[in-house]
Amino acid sequence: PQRTATIEFSLSAEQAAGKSTVLVSAQNNSVARRMTMTLNGKSIFDDKAPFGKQEPTVVRFEVPAGLTTQTNALTVTLAKEDLSVDFGATGGERIVGDTPPLAIHYVVFKCKEVTP
Repeated sequence: PQRTATIEFSLSAEQAAGKSTVLVSAQNNSVARRMTMTLNGKSIFDDKAPFGKQEPTVVRFEVPAGLTTQTNALTVTLAKEDLSVDFGATGGERIVGDTPPLAIHYVVFKCKEVTP
């Protein structure tokens, strides 16, 4: 089982220089306790997993200025006692049986370009 999931993505120089927000749709299937989210190795969230247990929940995470570059890696890590995290669950699908504590349905990275 894996406790870490990473997505890599690219931005233009203008996008990387602007303000950013990460929107994550996920479902805390059972016991996901603590979750850490890092962008390029820098923490943007480290607290109790903020997602609903019955249905997918969308949560907004603000990205501190200066963390984005043109090549980026967003990583979600669960606490040691949580077994695994899964990217790509199908929206609306009921998850039963041997499932990960946290199922991430999708991630949206929003950039607001800096205007002169």
